[in-house]
Amino acid sequence: MARQKNTDRRIGTRPIGATLREGETEAIVLAKELPDSIVVLDDALARRVAREEKVPVVGTVGLLIHAKHRGLLSSIKPILQDLKQASFYLDQSLINLVLQKTDESPQGPVTQ
Repeated sequence: MARQKNTDRRIGTRPIGATLREGETEAIVLAKELPDSIVVLDDALARRVAREEKVPVVGTVGLLIHAKHRGLLSSIKPILQDLKQASFYLDQSLINLVLQKTDESPQGPVTQ
């Protein structure tokens, strides 16, 4: 896991470096500076901070769903398998829901 770095970066008047990792902090700050930005975050705390700051958020899985619906990916299941093999936490019930939403067969678990 990446080390948390103390930073004086702020969103408005709120110091955020003490609670978020540096990359998450920078992503939120940059998204606030760039109009019509969406930030990709998977950490629950970072997502909550972004939402509190009115920054639109999508997670990795949401990004994959969007790409599949736009025809940019033919299948999500192999990517989910690769993510699990790389120790990316994915709950099996979420995986089943995602595969169902994208018209892919949830037959058998996505294994690590």
